[in-house]
Amino acid sequence: MICEKCGALITSIKTSRFAFDGSDFDTVLKIEEDDHYNAVIMETDREWTGYELSEREMRDRLLCPYCKQFPFANDEIQIYDVVRIVCFKRDQTEKGGVTAESAIKAVQEAAHELKDTPPDDLLGIGSTMQF
Repeated sequence: MICEKCGALITSIKTSRFAFDGSDFDTVLKIEEDDHYNAVIMETDREWTGYELSEREMRDRLLCPYCKQFPFANDEIQIYDVVRIVCFKRDQTEKGGVTAESAIKAVQEAAHELKDTPPDDLLGIGSTMQF
């Protein structure tokens, strides 16, 4: 997308998130353009520092990485709560279904994979949304 303030080509928005200790840190949100609605979609969670603020204050938390301004001429922001549902399939090696051992193994493998994953990827920020 093109920043409507400075004209730079941007693929992400600069913002900040709350850490577990209550401090905040800078991060970026990947943007996805939706041509059907002429909109830009960004995905985050309640840890975004602008989540519970007024729409005006939210604009101060979504910045072009180049000009450091809200990159849209239109000031409207719509926030949707997203629920991520995780379901577990039956272990294919077990004929009788999931056992406690296979469930523990799956959780341990997932934790091992997540250990080296950047925090933004854990939130699915790098993934794309389909409508």
